[in-house]
Amino acid sequence: MANTLQFVDQIASVPTVRLDLNDLVSWYLVDSEMSPPPLKRVVVSNPMRDGARIPATSFENRQIVLTLHAKASTKDLLATELQKINRELNRMNNILLWQPHGATSPVFFRTFRSPDYTKPKALEVQNLYELRLSIVAEPFAYGLQETAFSAQTINCDPAAGSNPQYIDTAATIKGDVETPAYLELTAPAGGVEQLVAVRRHGTPGRIFSQAEALTNGTDATDQADANASGGNCVEVAPGTATMQTRLTWSSFPQATPTIDDRGLYRVFVRVRKTSAGAAWNLRLGHQFGTETVFNSAVALNDGSSSFCLVDLGVIQLPAGNDPVFDGYSNVQWVFEDSALLFQAERASGTGNLRFDYVLPIPATEEMCMARPKGTITTMLYDGPMDVVRPANGVSTFALCGHRGSILKLTPGQVNRIWVLKRIYPGGLDLITETVTATLKYWPAYLTAPRPA
Repeated sequence: MANTLQFVDQIASVPTVRLDLNDLVSWYLVDSEMSPPPLKRVVVSNPMRDGARIPATSFENRQIVLTLHAKASTKDLLATELQKINRELNRMNNILLWQPHGATSPVFFRTFRSPDYTKPKALEVQNLYELRLSIVAEPFAYGLQETAFSAQTINCDPAAGSNPQYIDTAATIKGDVETPAYLELTAPAGGVEQLVAVRRHGTPGRIFSQAEALTNGTDATDQADANASGGNCVEVAPGTATMQTRLTWSSFPQATPTIDDRGLYRVFVRVRKTSAGAAWNLRLGHQFGTETVFNSAVALNDGSSSFCLVDLGVIQLPAGNDPVFDGYSNVQWVFEDSALLFQAERASGTGNLRFDYVLPIPATEEMCMARPKGTITTMLYDGPMDVVRPANGVSTFALCGHRGSILKLTPGQVNRIWVLKRIYPGGLDLITETVTATLKYWPAYLTAPRPA
C-alpha cells in the first residue's frame, strides 16, 4: 500500500478527491517535509533584569514541502497534469489529505493559495518533470471529527444527582494541542442569554453552596421555598434597607484550598424578589485578610418575582498578586481561604429578597455567553469558525450574538463543560429544565508521520 497524498474537497472519511499526488500513474511522491509549525514568541526584556520574559506564544502557519514527479506519455498529457496541480495550488483554500503507509487514519491540512513552485528537473525524453512545492497551511493537521459525548442531559438544578449544570468529558480527547469545541446545546426560549464555560486544567472539586449553608447576615433568616434548589433558601426582610452584608461564605472556596482551586471565577447567585415591582441592588465583596474588594453593584428590577441567575462579576483566587510558584522550585504555593460577602439593598418598592444558592463558574479559560436569534431549538457553538448559530436542519439561518470565547478542549485530560441555560436579565431560571448536549471536535496535531 502506497502513501496517500491527495487534494480533497472536505475533511471526511470518504471525501471527493480533486487530485491524487501519489497515484503511481501520473504522480509520484518522492519526498515530503511536514515538520511542526514554528512557535512565535513575544519577548520582553530591558537592562534592569537578567534574561527576558515570554508573556505570549502562538504557532505560525506551517510550510509543507513536497518533491513530486509528474509523468505522462505525451507532452500534451504532461501539460494537462501540470494544469491540474496549478488549479489546486491556486485555490484560496484547499484540503490536503495525508495518510502514510501503515497509518490507521488520515490527517488533513487546511492550505492557502500557494501556486509558486520550482521545476528544477525536466526529463523531456521520458516526459517527466520533478516539482518542488512549498505549500502554506494552517498550523495544525486535523484528524477526522470525533464525538466526545452525544445527546447527554445536563440538569439545571445544581442539586441534581447527575450532571448538575456541568458535564465532564472522558480523559481521551485526542490530539497534541488544544482544539476548538463544536458544541450543540438546547437553546433557551425567548431570546434569553445562555452561558457555557470550560475548566481544562487541574482537577478541582466543585465549588458551590446552597444559601442556607452560608452564614446569615443582616435581616437574613432561613426559609422554605418549593421553587428553590433543595427546597430551602435565605430570605432578607430589610429592616435596614441600605446596602448590607446579607450572606457570608466564610471559608471560600474551602477551609483548606488546593492548588487546583487557583484561577478566575464568575460568581452567580440565584435570587428572587417576593414583590415583582420592587427594585434591588446586589453587590459581591471578596474579603482576604483585612482587605475587602467590592465588585460593581448589579440592579435587579425586571418586574418579576421568579428566581433568576444574576451575574455578580469576576473574582480571582487567590486575590491580589499571585506569584503561583514557591521560588525556583516549580512547586505551586497553597494559598489561604478567603470570604465572599453578598450584599443587597432594596432601592424601591416593598417585599423581601430570597437567596437560593451561590455558584462560582470557572473563568480562567474560555467562557461564552450567547443569545439565540429567532425561535430556534438548538444552538451550535462552532469553535473552528468562532460563531454561534442554529444547528443544521433549521429553516432559517441566523447567527446568534455572543460575547466571550467559544470553548476549547485540551487533549489527554478531563474537560469540564459548564452550562447555565438562562441568565439574568430577561430569563427565569427554572431548575426543572434540562439541556441536551452533544460535543464534537477535530483533533489537532503538531506532527504528521513521514512516509514509510
